Amino acid sequence: MRRLSAVKTEMEQQELEVFVITNIANIAYLTGYTGKTGKDVQALIVSVKNEEPTFITRRQDVPGARHFMFIDSNRVIGYPEDLVANPNPLKDEWDAVTDLLLDNGFGHRRIGIEMKILAFPVVEKFRKRMPNARFIDFDWINWVRASNPISRSL
Repeated sequence: MRRLSAVKTEMEQQELEVFVITNIANIAYLTGYTGKTGKDVQALIVSVKNEEPTFITRRQDVPGARHFMFIDSNRVIGYPEDLVANPNPLKDEWDAVTDLLLDNGFGHRRIGIEMKILAFPVVEKFRKRMPNARFIDFDWINWVRASNPISRSL
């Protein structure tokens, strides 16, 4: 929880209300979960208003995530399998992530995302689906991990 607290402190300093973490190394650093299925979308949603983050992943990966993560099992959400490799290019796993953000009232907020690792169409999807949100490139965790290796726990 100390690592998560440090991230939330930095989020508050940057005036971010939510941070969408998609880098699996950063997800593992904050939660201990190391599962990754190919190119399937996984996102850890950290909000300054919620004590625990929410994790969204492919539905088939939910049991493993619930087993290995410290967060409440109700905060591990599986998106429908029909979004995986959906032939409709306008509907995919990222829609589940944006739906989760919208459902939680973040459609008009400052949202941190790891722009350097997201493909341009993904960032554009976020912007298009949430036109009133302000997206900020927030890659602070990589700096923290580099400065505070796991042996010197944050």
